[in-house]
Amino acid sequence: MRTIIALFIAILFAPTTFAADLHLDFRVFKVKTRFHEPAAPLKWDESIFPFERAFIYTGTSYKEMTEQASRRFGGHYVMVTTGCGTACQIGVLVDRRTGRIVDKLPLATTGYDYRANSNLLVVNPTSEEILAYRESYMDHTTYYYVWTTTGWKLLAEEPWPEAPQVSVVDDTSLQEKVIEDKLEIPVPVRRPGLESLFKK
Repeated sequence: MRTIIALFIAILFAPTTFAADLHLDFRVFKVKTRFHEPAAPLKWDESIFPFERAFIYTGTSYKEMTEQASRRFGGHYVMVTTGCGTACQIGVLVDRRTGRIVDKLPLATTGYDYRANSNLLVVNPTSEEILAYRESYMDHTTYYYVWTTTGWKLLAEEPWPEAPQVSVVDDTSLQEKVIEDKLEIPVPVRRPGLESLFKK
């Protein structure tokens, strides 16, 4: 336990580096707190995210998202996401206990990879299929973030490889991740109005 805490502190205060320099594992950032009660009603904050305008395109309500195990993150949070054009995803992190929006998610082009029992977030994860259509995406970099009490901390970034490879050590005991259909990927079409809101 002390080793994990020491590693977490070292990464938290270290400058952004490349993923190859770190042993990024969902289990290293594992959390013990789990919230199993029904989620509190959403209390959106338009200063963080223009929720009503952006989410009219999802076709899925906030209540439905909170009930989806694949959207749970970090013990008691839920990932509320929507598209901002082809190969473009945005969203917010909501505390299921209070219904409060705590932060927006980093802008993504291939989506997000995360676990219900971990604070590690992978933005733009890759697969053999995604790499085969790499020219259809605007951003060819995978980003690794950890959720802290003060927000997202960028741990590392990694250019996409030419050949398929596993980005992180997977925790096969908990297969809770977003799965998207990437069989046909057209040329990206952006909605600049929404995308600009998620650029730090």
